[in-house]
Amino acid sequence: MIIFSISKRIKNFFKVIVQSKKPSENIYIIKDDKYLADIPNKNGYYRFFYPNGNVKAECHYISDKLEGISNFYYPTGKIERKENYRKGVLDGLSFYYSETGKKKSEIYYSDGVVKSHKDY
Repeated sequence: MIIFSISKRIKNFFKVIVQSKKPSENIYIIKDDKYLADIPNKNGYYRFFYPNGNVKAECHYISDKLEGISNFYYPTGKIERKENYRKGVLDGLSFYYSETGKKKSEIYYSDGVVKSHKDY
């Protein structure tokens, strides 16, 4: 259930357009203008920004699916969460933080299923 809401939020909440691409690094810089779901065949590293210029998210895609560690940030620039994905599904240890930067919780996922949860 958590996975669906997170992936739905990524596809529908982030409004983005590819502003520039560094071909040698396969890094995409994203500006709020177009839905992420409208960008076909996502492959590579994507960085999303808030209108204030702070980073909103840093995600890696392979074949249109999240892969590896994705970092999400509050509008202030502080880390909100670090999540590990495999083939678009939460897999591994994820960390969640308060707006002050303190660790709130750790959740371990295995193929999208919560295996352990620790609050701080």
